[in-house]
Amino acid sequence: MIPHVQNAIKTISNKILGGVLPQIGSSYVMSDTAMMSMLLQALADEAEFGVSKRLADIATMEQILNHARELGLSIQTVQGKLDSYELSKINVHHDVLTSALIELHEQTESKGDYAELNKSIWQYLVETHKRHALAI
Repeated sequence: MIPHVQNAIKTISNKILGGVLPQIGSSYVMSDTAMMSMLLQALADEAEFGVSKRLADIATMEQILNHARELGLSIQTVQGKLDSYELSKINVHHDVLTSALIELHEQTESKGDYAELNKSIWQYLVETHKRHALAI
């Protein structure tokens, strides 16, 4: 096991940028190699913060969906809770909640009575966009 995956990936990326890239003669290969290095940087950030970001998303989506249920809106029921912090399982749960939120958003857009709920969905989308933006 590599205890600090993000550091290992960033070290590889930096070696590519600092050692390999300057030695490349072809501008196409240089550009392609730089892009791969930037993707490694993004992968390192994902390894470090991916679970945390998705758990923040999940908490907010569950709060919005619960509020919608309290208001009497009919939305798909999300089965089960997270039973593991494996990224693949978190992604599945996140996707199910996202589908329910999209369905809810459609309802709030078409019915004027839910403007405040619609506003909270838009706020979530803004926050999610900022939270998941790549730092490259």
